[in-house]
Amino acid sequence: MHTRALSRRRCVQEKFLRAWLLVILAFIPLLVAPASGQKLCLQTKLSRNDAQSCASCHDQLKAFSDDRVFSLGESGQQGRRNAMPLMNLAWAKEFFWDGRAKSLREQVLLPILATHEMNKTLERVAKKLKADRDYPARFRAASRRNSGPIRPRAGSLH
Repeated sequence: MHTRALSRRRCVQEKFLRAWLLVILAFIPLLVAPASGQKLCLQTKLSRNDAQSCASCHDQLKAFSDDRVFSLGESGQQGRRNAMPLMNLAWAKEFFWDGRAKSLREQVLLPILATHEMNKTLERVAKKLKADRDYPARFRAASRRNSGPIRPRAGSLH
């Protein structure tokens, strides 16, 4: 029984890492090992106060969600919903509980930009990640393999 539970846990972890990597690929073309995708998921530089990461609400130990009725934003403010689990996203056509995002790109960008969630501009995120000693080389390598970085387009988030 114990072995079966461990096997299930590993399977869930692997599915999460694969799904999260797809989310990250929609945000920035990273062709990286799952550990790198997980690193970005845990990256607090994506929030305004540099204290909250995607994993703050999408907790691996809580089915990649959280146990709150309403997730908390970067300043501790209560959001409008709880964090949706990040599983099987590759097959989804709509994202978030209300379906407001129509692509993985939007699913990644909207929480970063939302004032009640991570509350940070893409310019500030890019500046922080460029200043990191690991990310610039990873992004350059990914861009060479993927014909350039993904940039937000006017009107693409509405």
